[in-house]
Amino acid sequence: MATAPRPSVLATPRRPFGTGAPSNAEMRKVYADLDNNTVFDFSSIVSAVKTFSTRFRAYTENAISNINDDKAEFDANRMEHRNQLSTLDREIEDAKASQGDLWDTIAREREQDASLRSRQQALQSQKASVTQRCNELQAEIAELRQNLEKKKQAKELQKEKLKEQINKNGPELHLLESKTGCSIQPTKVGDQLKFIYNLMNADDWSQECHFTIDVSSSKYKLTSLSPKLDASLQGSLLQELNSTRKFYTFVKKMRAALRAQVEKERLEARDAARRGGR
Repeated sequence: MATAPRPSVLATPRRPFGTGAPSNAEMRKVYADLDNNTVFDFSSIVSAVKTFSTRFRAYTENAISNINDDKAEFDANRMEHRNQLSTLDREIEDAKASQGDLWDTIAREREQDASLRSRQQALQSQKASVTQRCNELQAEIAELRQNLEKKKQAKELQKEKLKEQINKNGPELHLLESKTGCSIQPTKVGDQLKFIYNLMNADDWSQECHFTIDVSSSKYKLTSLSPKLDASLQGSLLQELNSTRKFYTFVKKMRAALRAQVEKERLEARDAARRGGR
């Protein structure tokens, strides 16, 4: 069963509704209670309140300090976290840039590798072609050497035969030269022939006349001549030779021209000697 509320000693006594003013006796009792210190002794309560206030203040200050410390630590951690995030963002951006550079480098290297592979294939193909050509050239060189050796042997054989024939024809050649007064000799310069004549001067049959002709090209040229002929006559004889290609006819006409020049000089010398004798 519920207990009825107990009135506080501090409560002001109230009279029931509808009653009149308190009596003098009641008022004296109230005043007596006020003079009694035991009734209004709040020192324990005040002390408890002060203790509570001190402890509560200490608690709140400690709580506030802890909260501030936690907040400072949180702010520091948050700042550190932000710095870490910023660092990570920069590292990510740097990594992206590095990755982009890496991909570009890989692309360039792939392109270079493809180009080098293509160049290598071309060089290998060229090498194979050159190797094949070298083998062909070596075969041709070997064949040419064989042909040259055969030609050399043939020329040596021909040279020996010619030498043998010259030895056989030597006496006849000397006899022919002595009878005709004409000999043909090679010069130190290649592709030049020297024609030497004697029996041209009735006063001195040993006097020699000669001319040297260059046969190195299709256009013949006279390189030396003795005695000298008239330039127009010499030019006409060469022109006829180069146009008709009749070398034997040219040799005969040159001998006749030299013979006429020697005879002319002989007669002039004789006339000069006669005039001097007078």
